[in-house]
Amino acid sequence: MKLSVAGVLCVCIVLAPALVGAAETTPLEARLSSTSYWERMRAFTEVASVLPAEQPRYVPLLIRGLQAENMEFRLAAVRALSGFGENAKPAIPGIVQTLAIQHGEARIQVIHDIARLDALVVPDLILALDSPDPYVVWGSCETLAEIGAPARSAIPTLQRLVNDTRPEVRDGARAALLILSEE
Repeated sequence: MKLSVAGVLCVCIVLAPALVGAAETTPLEARLSSTSYWERMRAFTEVASVLPAEQPRYVPLLIRGLQAENMEFRLAAVRALSGFGENAKPAIPGIVQTLAIQHGEARIQVIHDIARLDALVVPDLILALDSPDPYVVWGSCETLAEIGAPARSAIPTLQRLVNDTRPEVRDGARAALLILSEE
């Protein structure tokens, strides 16, 4: 049987609601661990809008997402957790480690998302300033600067980094100090 383009479109239109409905009956927990790229990405988007009372049950699954090999899964997990506020607390060390991502645009997205956690993430960012990974240190500097005044407690550690031997660390610390000093 040969279907025309119009016939294929009709079949898609008829079956689409059933396929979408089938995906929605699969629990969100299962979809967050799915092997299907699209199903998992959609689940990361959905989990970002769950009610605060439901958020703690998804945090362990999102922590696993932070550890995924797929960078897009890690970014989606950070994005979802950045809206969890206090409920994201168990995930913060893993969230901060995503600053090791070296892809420019992805790093900028991670920095913006982490900064949404505001003062909650500052202690972990200060600890990350001692990381041997210069990308984590630089990203921590950038995130602290974006957080602004609530991150002023990082100033003593940032001042110590101004003389670091790694240029990206030195530059990141200087830039953060300029911003935090003005706050």
